[in-house]
Amino acid sequence: MSLYFVVFVLLCVFFVLNMVIGVAIDQFNRMKRDTGKSVFLTDSQEEWVRVQRMMTTTIPKRRYLPPDNPLRLFCFRISMNEAFDSFMVVVIMMNVLVMCLTHYGQGPNWDMALSKANIVFTGIFVLEMLLKWMAIGIPLYFKVCILDPMFFFTTCQSLK
Repeated sequence: MSLYFVVFVLLCVFFVLNMVIGVAIDQFNRMKRDTGKSVFLTDSQEEWVRVQRMMTTTIPKRRYLPPDNPLRLFCFRISMNEAFDSFMVVVIMMNVLVMCLTHYGQGPNWDMALSKANIVFTGIFVLEMLLKWMAIGIPLYFKVCILDPMFFFTTCQSLK
């Protein structure tokens, strides 16, 4: 019988505690909704929080200087073009699709077709890397693009 009362008291305490916390949170949310701003922050603090959120979501785009050499300038115009980036995204999606087509018990013709498709994709990725090397230079490429997933993918694909 005493165990029943201990469990009852503990459950009631948790229930009442949850009710108090729920009412307090509901009241703060109601006050925030009525005033349109946080109850705990001043106007300058809210502005600071807004600026901090904006700074964390905004990523500046790196701008590169075009090279003077005509061949490098041609590679620069190709590799820094939005259409080229869109084309490379499409190629990546097609490569992922081709990688998904591998299955157990596939025939030798299918295996050869997938192998040739992987060679073509690897060639396209290496060509993109070479274009960017010519466009921005090898040192800047490795300084900027080393964390680029495409660089990692191209390297791993080439080693295969």
